[in-house]
Amino acid sequence: MIEEQLGRRRHLVTGARAALTTAATLSLAAFAAGCGSANDDEDAVVGGKSAPTATATGSTSADPPTAACPLVDTQLLTTQFTVTAPKLDEKAPVRSAGNATTYACDVTDNGELFLTVGVAVAPPSGTPEANVSAALDGAPGEPVSGVGQAGAFGAKDGVGTVAGLKTIGGKYVLVFVNGAADDKEHLIKVAQSASGRM
Repeated sequence: MIEEQLGRRRHLVTGARAALTTAATLSLAAFAAGCGSANDDEDAVVGGKSAPTATATGSTSADPPTAACPLVDTQLLTTQFTVTAPKLDEKAPVRSAGNATTYACDVTDNGELFLTVGVAVAPPSGTPEANVSAALDGAPGEPVSGVGQAGAFGAKDGVGTVAGLKTIGGKYVLVFVNGAADDKEHLIKVAQSASGRM
């Protein structure tokens, strides 16, 4: 497994200081860490907990996404968070080693960043579970359904991350949502919605 050291940025999140990992950090870690394999007859471990292994039925022939903001349902945000007018800011795509490209959408309300929704697209490398586990940046993972072939939630340094992986058009597509760790259920719903829009 290849490990890369990457930088972090800090943002004010709903009145509390929390570290939000950049979209580029997540995608690089996830796709660089894809190593090992899982036996299709067994459950794979994601962050110390059991999760279902990937199947061929998780693949679709559509094109992978080329932006993250179209995956964000702003009406869902207003039902899940105490926000009035969420604004979406599509960041410039980040290309990295391994032919991976990350698309990220920062979501703010009244100028405060409270959520990042993103996708990283790369050729298949490693197992879906290994990629999801790497996207959690060392946080223990709890299995999450409805976000692809493999999915998990993890929290570290006050930041919650939901990550899930689908195979679309022959590419691995990792969807991730970062926000306050206390918003676990809300982050999961946003990730499930984003995954469903791909």
